[in-house]
Amino acid sequence: MKLPPSLNSFESLSRSADSESHWKVLAAVLLLSLCLSLFFGTGLYGSDDSGYILPALSVLNDGLPLADSAMPNRAAAERLGMVLPTALLLWFWGENAQAAALSFVIFQLLLCYLTYLLGRAIHGENVGLWAATFTALCPLSLIYAASVLPDIPSTCLLILALIAGIRSVLAENPRQQLLLCFFSGVFLGLGYMIKESVLVMLPALGLVAVFG
Repeated sequence: MKLPPSLNSFESLSRSADSESHWKVLAAVLLLSLCLSLFFGTGLYGSDDSGYILPALSVLNDGLPLADSAMPNRAAAERLGMVLPTALLLWFWGENAQAAALSFVIFQLLLCYLTYLLGRAIHGENVGLWAATFTALCPLSLIYAASVLPDIPSTCLLILALIAGIRSVLAENPRQQLLLCFFSGVFLGLGYMIKESVLVMLPALGLVAVFG
């Protein structure tokens, strides 16, 4: 049944108000995540993080190649998806490793936002907001949030691959489906350059691409 213009306007305003309230809640969740991450975050601690910081400094001072036998952790030095962003942050902060480590909190905020998008894609706005909230309060996320470690950045790319895969299933245009599958693979490949464990989702995404 077609609604009168006045009711249509009211429904539109209601949806607009709901959308605005959702964005306000999401902004509050991101702010909470930032505060908790900076308070509880480990920061620079000179253990696994040195496996990425030392090669990043080598990139700044000597350029590529960087995975030579002098590196204490050659496997970490070969993860260009971690080393090159770390080198960029070190360059920006004048080779201040502590500031570069704290800057990794950006990935925690991105993780919260992407978790919101994933939850929304699966089951609507409220699920997305709850997912972002639980991510913001997750103890492991808070501990690793301000550290030069690959876990959170690789998870961000994994979620992007999942979102692209889900949208490829929902897309009606075959060309758009193919493009979304392509981007899903690109995100997964970039995640692999950060941490190899993202390939755990490769079979599932492969099934989506073939049978979705």
